[in-house]
Amino acid sequence: MRIIAGEGHGRKLKVPKGGETRSTASRVKQTYFDIMRAAIEGATFLDACAGSGALGIEAISRGAAHSTLIDRSHAAVSSALANIRVLGEKSRKVEVLQGDLLRTLRKLRSEGRTFDVVYLDPPYEAGPYEEALELLAEGLVNPLGYVTAEHFKKRELPENILTLRRIREVKVSDHRLTIYRNEVPS
Repeated sequence: MRIIAGEGHGRKLKVPKGGETRSTASRVKQTYFDIMRAAIEGATFLDACAGSGALGIEAISRGAAHSTLIDRSHAAVSSALANIRVLGEKSRKVEVLQGDLLRTLRKLRSEGRTFDVVYLDPPYEAGPYEEALELLAEGLVNPLGYVTAEHFKKRELPENILTLRRIREVKVSDHRLTIYRNEVPS
């Protein structure tokens, strides 16, 4: 796995050992960043269920101001910590948190943290999509910010979740990207 574009273009990333995490396919990652290009520049980015941290690292490589990575797996967090080093000086712009997704989102919300762009990719089968999307809508996503959920192409997610409004869906192979915008007035 490599960084696709930006300052870190071409640098190799480590993948967590074991089968606990599933890496986002290169084609899905490329499609996502093509769509979100304008929103990423200068953004605070949250990579929920980050695995190796590839998306959050890619966001920094493409100009995001800060990236927060969350994963419950020790192996994933170890890989992400190793991978952020490829950013050199910019590795200080990345924060890696280990913990349960919903619990960590609640903690971030209680701390008053907010994000401009969020990527949500929990395990497809048991992933708490709706619960996580509700938590994000309840104060974690800045007004007019974006949340993208990657999920199996046959799984349907709601058109609206609280203040999040679905603005686009894209199918890429067996994956679907559902993109929401936080329609809270600023």
